[in-house]
Amino acid sequence: MSDHTIRRSIVVGVPPARAFAVWTRRVDLWWPPSHRAKSGALGTMCFEEHVGGRLFERDETGEDRDYGRVTTWEPPSLLEYEFYPGTGRALPTDVSIHFVGVPEGTRVDVVHSAGVAGAAYAASVSGYRRAWDELFESFDHYIRQGADP
Repeated sequence: MSDHTIRRSIVVGVPPARAFAVWTRRVDLWWPPSHRAKSGALGTMCFEEHVGGRLFERDETGEDRDYGRVTTWEPPSLLEYEFYPGTGRALPTDVSIHFVGVPEGTRVDVVHSAGVAGAAYAASVSGYRRAWDELFESFDHYIRQGADP
């Protein structure tokens, strides 16, 4: 079986603390509507800022849809979480995001791997690859707008 681990990096022109805060506290403002449970619907994306906390979307009716569970919360350098879309809560994938200071600002390194999902992850990996490209584009655009976390 081949390794389908996804590795993506981007450099953004802000310090690690700001990049981490935008990724986590402003996720609702940069996460593309096309990657939400109800594309185009009013809702709010949110990280609960602690180990065991959720990444979730709350729709306009107050109903929550869990996207994942935080497994490591180490601001401003490391965020890890189980990720449910594409495989389900019973077979989560693993996402690890490092925020590394570089002369230009912060290099954001994402590693998305199968976790316990196995074949379910492998079946979804091409979609995950496209999604990470789109998420990085949206995150970078939000950072470049200069909005404060």
